[in-house]
Amino acid sequence: MDNFQKIFPPLAIWFFLPVAVLLMIPLLNHLERSQTKYDFESKSRYVAGKFANAKDRPIVLVIGTSLVECGLDSSEKIESRVKEISGKPIVLVKLFKRGGTLSNFADNMKLLDQLRPDIVVVEANMLSYRALNETFLNEYLYLFRMLINPDSAYQSYSPDRRPNVIVSNKTVEQLRNGLIDSTDISSFRELAAAWQSKGTHFLFVNFPIEKSEEFKKWHRADTSAFNTNLRYLRQKIKLEYFNNKLDLDSTFFCDRTHMSLKGSRFFTNSFCREVALQLKSL
Repeated sequence: MDNFQKIFPPLAIWFFLPVAVLLMIPLLNHLERSQTKYDFESKSRYVAGKFANAKDRPIVLVIGTSLVECGLDSSEKIESRVKEISGKPIVLVKLFKRGGTLSNFADNMKLLDQLRPDIVVVEANMLSYRALNETFLNEYLYLFRMLINPDSAYQSYSPDRRPNVIVSNKTVEQLRNGLIDSTDISSFRELAAAWQSKGTHFLFVNFPIEKSEEFKKWHRADTSAFNTNLRYLRQKIKLEYFNNKLDLDSTFFCDRTHMSLKGSRFFTNSFCREVALQLKSL
């Protein structure tokens, strides 16, 4: 009996363990809300600083998800390349959120209402499908780690820091959580219409994924969702859509969707050429 007690903790511990977990959930939920609020506040400070220092240079605001984070070279290199092509200096402002939707930005960054970017470039993939949310267990393990190490959760937004991508062999189907519909983009559409009334131009850019996945992307329900949402936006704003139809194999990616440094540099060239063309219309 003594050995049994040494191996197994008292019954009281088994009783209080689930109680402790239940008590932790409100704290973790509060931490999640706090972290999300800080994240958008940090993004707002970054964007405000870039706009304030632009002077008379055209401002190109790029909005997206982790595909933008991994798919574009540094702001400095993009600005230099666009100037080399067009002869015009620009200020590039990257605004992305992993797994984000367009309305996430419009709803949580009221600063955007006060700004007037010259060109807004949107990751067109955000009109197709929603990113998969973390599982309940993984989400709370992540929040618990933040509770232990708060500094990891409250880092200033730094879009040109090379991302740490967790390489996954999952297909696009395994990383998605349903299709985008008008509720995911409605508040952004209102923001975009307000911007365009001030003279903003819009360019939606397809960010390619690994070629076998890219092929499937355009041969399933994603295509219908994309076209429906594009029409929905065009009811309010004029926009151009650019798809370079790049056929990129796995050597250009960290996984099936996120570009490696090689892929980023390759794709950035076509991105810069298209931005340079847009500058001519200003």
